[in-house]
Amino acid sequence: MTVTWPLVGHAQQAGKVYRIGCIPGGPLAPRAHQWDAFRQTLRELGWREGHNILLEFRPPAREGDPFDELAAELIRLQVDVIVASSVRAVRAVKQATSTIPIVMSPAPNAVEEGLVVSLARPGSNVTGLRASIMAPATPCGFWTTQKHLTVERTMGSRT
Repeated sequence: MTVTWPLVGHAQQAGKVYRIGCIPGGPLAPRAHQWDAFRQTLRELGWREGHNILLEFRPPAREGDPFDELAAELIRLQVDVIVASSVRAVRAVKQATSTIPIVMSPAPNAVEEGLVVSLARPGSNVTGLRASIMAPATPCGFWTTQKHLTVERTMGSRT
């Protein structure tokens, strides 16, 4: 996968503090390593929590809990972008907003699930990665970096 947008400068925009809404696919504890890697990648590229970004986590309390209220809460907070890491979470956010960009973690069948019209042109406020580009043994750092780049690109386009 080739990244074709400039990364320099996005994290350096003075004054703006971006709010990133994060909806894990289930309770945070079993997924903490993925989100820690996401945070680390953001730091490596100049994004610092409490300085130029705020991460607003809204994980469900239990596996299988609905995402509707979590999505609504992030929308009320007026986040700049929402990162959702399950098909159900993406679907809930997509139903709740058509204006806030949604970055989905790798979805195996985003088109078939109705999350996007096509991979080349999603046709809505949903963007992200296609799971088939990753080998099963790929460490979470790869998709975390790609998710970060998508989030950074999305935030940069809203300034």
